[in-house]
Order: sequence, then structure tokens, then C-alpha cells
Amino acid sequence: MKVINPEMLAVSHPRDWEVEQLHIGQSKNRLIKIRNFFKNPDQVRAYALSCDYVSTLNGQYSNLPGLVHRIGHPSKQFHEPFKFLVSTYFDASKRVMNTPAYSDFTFQMYEVQEKCRMCSLSPHTDDTHYAAVLSLNTDEELEDSDSATAFFRNKEYNEEFVTSDRNYRSGRATNTMNAMVNFDPSKFKSKTWERYHVEKHEYNTLLVYEGKIWHSPYYIQEGWEVNRLTFNAFLQ
Repeated sequence: MKVINPEMLAVSHPRDWEVEQLHIGQSKNRLIKIRNFFKNPDQVRAYALSCDYVSTLNGQYSNLPGLVHRIGHPSKQFHEPFKFLVSTYFDASKRVMNTPAYSDFTFQMYEVQEKCRMCSLSPHTDDTHYAAVLSLNTDEELEDSDSATAFFRNKEYNEEFVTSDRNYRSGRATNTMNAMVNFDPSKFKSKTWERYHVEKHEYNTLLVYEGKIWHSPYYIQEGWEVNRLTFNAFLQ
């Protein structure tokens, strides 16, 4: 049994964050970029590499590629920093994150040389108020990969986000095709979607955005020699 000290996953104090605020797309969607997020990123990375993961290609998650580890008890320490983050940088409602159990924190690993479901390459929305992703790949591993998060606009409806929970707006645009294809987002082509912004990943840098914005992982498959490793947050 592997026993860890929850302090291994400690978040830096906000005064030590390097915060950049971006406004992307026609709707000026807010994207917050926070460098130096984890206090000890190398320890977080080592822990993420040692975890047991669940394969999502066997139907556990509908459109998520690769492998997932859901962070259990230590996730409680994420609640206050993230609540501060969304209230400060998104003017979030006081009701957001009032129930800690409804927010999820995970490690995700993409075996980028493996195949994925076709729907995993299409843009998606998260059924949460806010979402965040942080790269746990080193600068050396990220080199030549163009690892990023991409944001999309639906050409037919001119929508960059859905305006409610997962309803008809997301349903009419969601790709559900399960055919297996090469896991290379850089080669994703669509008559329906326009990729309007790509925000590159950096080690220990958190990207935070509204979950209802259409987005997807992005990278160049041949640029990878290791698995893509991230910390993810889904804030409700």
C-alpha cells in the first residue's frame, strides 16, 4: 500500500502565482493562466506517475480518451484555493463550490501513440461551471509536441459556448462516433468546427475556463515520446 502525505499536493499561496488573464474568441471568453500553481510540482508529477489508472476506452467515460485517476481524500485541500480562484478571476456566484463533493480532481494520462474514439477528437463541453487543466509534463517532454488546449466555434450556430446545462445546444453538436482513429488532434478537420484559439501548455501552469466553452485537447502526435500527463479540475 502506498501512503502519501496530502501536503505533497499542496497548492502555492496565491501571492506566489503568476496570473495572466486572456479574453478569447468573439465572445471574449475569459481564460486564466496561473504559473507556479503547485508548491512542489515535481512531487505531484511523481505521484501522478505512480498512481493506478482506469482505462476510459472501455466505456467508463463517454468521450474521454486514455486513462484517469480520480484524486480522493487529498482533494479537500484544493477546495479553498479553487474557490478563491473562480470568485476572484471569474466573479463567480457565491453558490459555486459550496458542496465540495460535487467538484472532481483527477490525473489524466493520454497514451498518444494509441488509437482513440473519433468523438474524443471533437470539441466538447464539461457539465460543470468551470474546468482547469495543468500539464505535468516537463519542458523537455513538451518540446515539439505543441501540447495545448484548443477552443472552438460552431460554424453552423456561431456558438462558442452553451448557455445552460447539457441540453439541446450541446446535444445537437456533440459527436458520438466511437470508430477508432489515430489520436492526433492536430489533424482533426471538420466542416462544423472552427478552432479559434490554442493555448499552449507549460509545466506547472494551470489553465482555467468556463466548462461550457467548446474545447478539446490539442497536440501534434509525432512530437511525443512519452505519455501526455495532466492534472484536471471540474468545479461545480
